[in-house]
Amino acid sequence: MRFKYLYHILAILCVISIASLIYLTIHGGDNESAEAVMQVRIVGSYSVDGQEPIELTEDSVIESQQLHTVTINGHFSMDVPKGWVLMLRLDNIRATIHINGEKVYSFGDEESLLDSSKTAGMTWGHYVSPGISQLDDIEIVLENIYEGRASNVFDDFIHCIYLGHGYELYELLLDKIPLIILGGAFFIIGIAMLIFSVAAKCYKTPGMERGVGLSGVTILGGLWILFDGGYPYLTLLFKNPLLFNMMDIILIYIIPSVFLFYTCTFLENNAEKRLACFLSCISLLFLLAAILIQISGAYDLYDMQNLAVVWSTVAVIAVILLMGYEGLFLKNRQALLMLLSWLPLFTSSFIDNINGLLIHIPERSIVKYGFSLSILLQFYQFVRVIRTNVRKHEENMALKYELLQNRLVVMLSQIQPHFLFNTLNDIRFLYRESPDRAEEALVSFTRYLRGNMDSLNQSNLIPFDHELRHVQNYVDIEKMRFGNRLKVVYDIGHAQCFVPVLSVQPLVENAIRHGVAKKPEGGTVTIRTYESTHGVTIEISDDGAGFDPSDIHDGKGHTGIENVRMRVRTMCGGNVEIMSRLGKGTTVRMHIPNKKG
Repeated sequence: MRFKYLYHILAILCVISIASLIYLTIHGGDNESAEAVMQVRIVGSYSVDGQEPIELTEDSVIESQQLHTVTINGHFSMDVPKGWVLMLRLDNIRATIHINGEKVYSFGDEESLLDSSKTAGMTWGHYVSPGISQLDDIEIVLENIYEGRASNVFDDFIHCIYLGHGYELYELLLDKIPLIILGGAFFIIGIAMLIFSVAAKCYKTPGMERGVGLSGVTILGGLWILFDGGYPYLTLLFKNPLLFNMMDIILIYIIPSVFLFYTCTFLENNAEKRLACFLSCISLLFLLAAILIQISGAYDLYDMQNLAVVWSTVAVIAVILLMGYEGLFLKNRQALLMLLSWLPLFTSSFIDNINGLLIHIPERSIVKYGFSLSILLQFYQFVRVIRTNVRKHEENMALKYELLQNRLVVMLSQIQPHFLFNTLNDIRFLYRESPDRAEEALVSFTRYLRGNMDSLNQSNLIPFDHELRHVQNYVDIEKMRFGNRLKVVYDIGHAQCFVPVLSVQPLVENAIRHGVAKKPEGGTVTIRTYESTHGVTIEISDDGAGFDPSDIHDGKGHTGIENVRMRVRTMCGGNVEIMSRLGKGTTVRMHIPNKKG
């Protein structure tokens, strides 16, 4: 697979994304489309919770952090012809309009609400004018529903009354196109990445759980940019006001949960990983519980928003600290890089919190810069991880192929034609002298052949006692040939370990063929196992002819030992050491660490 083009694509995405946001920031207030929409002002006064009336001006600010009832009395700044449409911005409020004492419009009154919700949602209301004069008395009663959620819902209603035929507001949506495109692009990229990651995971490509997590963050982040950037005009596309409402609030609940899951994939310490996964699960349970409570009508998602934000903040900070600890003290480079790539988002979030006090940039526009940059950095890191994992996967496949070839070499070396001929010939002669012994020898021989054939299908480590049975079958065959010249002693002190297939038997074969068989009087082969400091040691020793250990690398007759040594080192992290003296014998020790396959 080639990844060089992905870096170019990411660079282009970065430039386009940042350029779009800069364009929006610079030209966001120059809304030429708004000039084509006629704005209707209310000339008069307002009172809050029945207090003394206050003159209503263009600079009036009505606080809505607390629950209030605002009553506005006056008249419209212009005549509203019959058949024309008054377009009203309604953001989780109740609104009632009276003209000359007659109730003509209402939104969000309790009788029209679902049992599971206390708000009618966010939308644009449309009232078809019967013909309203500037002289007509107008009374508007507004009630905010949620305490501490937004400080401008009353002002948005008062200053966003437009006049037209009902379709002019869609022109205002054009001003939000850059952010809508950006959010949509992230959403589509996230979906594509999710499909890619799941497909790659099915093919057992390592590291794809990070791709799933990153795609989740990208999808939800794209939706957040889409909803927040296109608000309030995006609500025009939703026929059901509650649908937009629910999607908007659920994003607040679910984004931290997905972010926590994503960060879990970078932690390597088991205790810290379990803690991060626990926090992620708690966040998801919080969301599910909130939805169930909302459906039951006992409580409202918006009312629990502050609690959700506090919990999410605590959980995210805890995971950030865990990642910082792993990155700095446990030398987890991936965790440190992941944390650093999110710095633009964390920094921009902090700046946006003081945005209104220090600088004059459209609300929450800086955090969009930060999020976009952080996601693009994450893409870059993800591509690097994929490239590294694919390279390792290819190396592992090559290694597995090499191991398979080595197992084939070992298996073939055990069933050489002269060995088959000699064994079958010995069994044939044995049938004349002792049919019962010949039957036992034939059974051992068939088991030995089956063990060699089965080794081709075994790519994992096997229990030591399975390998030991194969050794015993081989020894039984050799005892038939060598008779009393061959003695084999089994001193199995510890058998609870895993070894590569056909790893002990070749060592026993070398001890017999190149050790005791070269002495006229024969000798003894001892197979011993015992528990050592860091694992299990398997020792095969003989008192045969011995050899010069320096000859083991001369390429003559020692292929089996080198094959075993390579497979033990590669498959289980062990090692094989050989000690031999000419005329004294040979000892081979195989060290298997405490790790199961």
